[in-house]
Amino acid sequence: MCMVLKVQIPDNRVISYHVMEGTGKYRRKLVKRILAGVLVILGASFIAYGDDASKRNIVIRKGFRGSNTYLIVCKGFPKEGAEGLQRRETAREAALLNAQMIARDIFNDTVDPVRCGLAKKFVVYDEYVVVYYELTKKNLKKRQRTTGKGK
Repeated sequence: MCMVLKVQIPDNRVISYHVMEGTGKYRRKLVKRILAGVLVILGASFIAYGDDASKRNIVIRKGFRGSNTYLIVCKGFPKEGAEGLQRRETAREAALLNAQMIARDIFNDTVDPVRCGLAKKFVVYDEYVVVYYELTKKNLKKRQRTTGKGK
């Protein structure tokens, strides 16, 4: 089957387009092929992103320094395409956020990593920034999560 689509353009000419109509079965196959292609592209992009992220070991060191203090040393990487000062500052912010998220995973909800934590030192390297993040709270050792991420 063929369908003719006629379009009139501003100078009063008519352009005809011949459009092939497919059966429902043909359309379904076409949609499936397109979706399969999109899924392959998405899968490849996730795999490529996963490989890049796996090369980046974020945590350098973490552990208790007494029963009330916990130290996290971790990396932060700059935003893609950032240059100069912006590159350093985005890496610094990423390092700080990484430390806070690590602390949130380690301790229960009675410990607020932003209020209890303090960035003691930042060390800037060419490709990343390292933060020394210290959490201090009374009986911090007893406030660890017992199983995974809590409610």
